[in-house]
Amino acid sequence: NIHLLSITIMGDMRKDYVSERFMIVSKNKKSVDGKKNPFAPGNESLTNPSVLSLVEKDGMLQRLQDSEDDFVEGWSIRVFESKNPFNFYDVFHKMENITDQQVYGILTKPDTVGVFPVIIGVAGSAGWAEHHYGYLERYLEMGFAVFSLHSFKSRGVESTVGKQLTVTIPMMILDAFSALKELSEDENIDVKRAGLTGWSLGGGVTLFAAWSPIQEAISPNLKFAAHLPFYPPCMVIPEELRFTNAPVHILAGEIDDWVPAAACEELVGEANSSGYDIGITVYPGSSHSFDRSMDVVLDSDAYSFT
Repeated sequence: NIHLLSITIMGDMRKDYVSERFMIVSKNKKSVDGKKNPFAPGNESLTNPSVLSLVEKDGMLQRLQDSEDDFVEGWSIRVFESKNPFNFYDVFHKMENITDQQVYGILTKPDTVGVFPVIIGVAGSAGWAEHHYGYLERYLEMGFAVFSLHSFKSRGVESTVGKQLTVTIPMMILDAFSALKELSEDENIDVKRAGLTGWSLGGGVTLFAAWSPIQEAISPNLKFAAHLPFYPPCMVIPEELRFTNAPVHILAGEIDDWVPAAACEELVGEANSSGYDIGITVYPGSSHSFDRSMDVVLDSDAYSFT
């Protein structure tokens, strides 16, 4: 499965047959701090990927720095089987006929010995960004293992902004549960204490992974213990309003005109009336992606659900 990673990284992969390493050769010659954000292949733009090499150990690819003589502790790329269901109808009625898809994610464990709870992170339509990795870094410091799910690059897609049908929420929900199954085989991960968090499109994945009909259809034996969606698209209230018993808490921006908070407040109200533990915090004066390190930009050509 090693060749699959060639579509995921912003460089070229080659094999060094002398050292038996698979190396990422950067197209970007910029030299940056290689110690930052070990949550993405080549550390994205924060690391010079020419120093990144991958070796096969215990049936998976693991990172090895050329300047070191041992494996980077607690860091591994996990490749696992998923599929490409376009919509929820596919999940319920057509899974046997849906194409297979290999997906990867990056698992990082705390620098201690033990069995760890895990947080699976799901990026938004623009893909993984620095503020996402900031959350994972803080979770890691708190003693969680963290897993960054790379649904886009596994399918050769950089971004779904303006192209939401290239990688859909059902595909990514299936990826998330498939990742959970993959992690259940790791003796140092406690999947009974697995949380799911995501932003925007990833927030929709996080929210609807708690919807019982989809969880039961995809993963009847494993489910998430908690869900933290950031500004998710709440434009649908299912007719069968039934959620798992895991707590869900939505974080939304008051003036978000991309995926409005009002739709989430309506969904939360309906769910609460039916006895489900779903909460919401709406931040006054906050727009979409309010936790991103950038100024608010008005895009006159953007679509919205207001």
